[in-house]
Amino acid sequence: MFTIGIFAPKNRAFIRRISDYFGFKPGAPDLSIPSASLSSIVRDDISFQILEAESVDGNVTLFELMSLVKLSIANASQAIFEIGTFDGRTTLNLAANAPSDGKVFTLDLPRENMDNAQGTISRADRPYIDKKTSGARFAGTEHEHKITQLYGDSAVFDFSIYFNNIDFVFVDGAHTYDYLMSDTDRAIRMLRSGKGVIAWHDYGRDNGATRALNDLFNNDARFKNIKRINGTSLVVGFFS
Repeated sequence: MFTIGIFAPKNRAFIRRISDYFGFKPGAPDLSIPSASLSSIVRDDISFQILEAESVDGNVTLFELMSLVKLSIANASQAIFEIGTFDGRTTLNLAANAPSDGKVFTLDLPRENMDNAQGTISRADRPYIDKKTSGARFAGTEHEHKITQLYGDSAVFDFSIYFNNIDFVFVDGAHTYDYLMSDTDRAIRMLRSGKGVIAWHDYGRDNGATRALNDLFNNDARFKNIKRINGTSLVVGFFS
């Protein structure tokens, strides 16, 4: 009997990076975070509009889009920060439902930076980075003036001017464990006076983000009340 060295404890971080890259975790994902219906989190009678309802691969679902918009409105979000722009469908709808003087800041990793990113970029995430234009679906719309497109690697991007200035953060960037942890740290620090809403996408899939959110829920008291929304891969937390 022998043990292959790659499974030694000192190599666990390396194994995690490899599994994150391939988006693989043996067995069904552990769903530690309790679920709740959207109607138990926000009122049913919130008025909102949805633009670009048709989705493509890489977009949130229509119900997820509705959920994010309603969460933002219920929180009276004046300043919104999105990590991960992709084609800008979610960005557009957050902007369309924000106050007339509301602002949406959205950060995307340019495709030319994909191979020299600070952290691991999974094989599953790469197609959504490898695109000609970020935010194509809000370009030229009447809501574009509310949106500020930012570019960079969220692991090293300077978020400092947004610290203590944001009401709602949507985390939907790279889905590896380390990126989720890093992005969440920035999200918490961006909340205005520590108060606001953070939403995360793609929980419950075989990715590092699921493991990271489980760890936050199980081991960090600040995240003990986060919930996953029924019928979605969204997790939401209200901070006060």
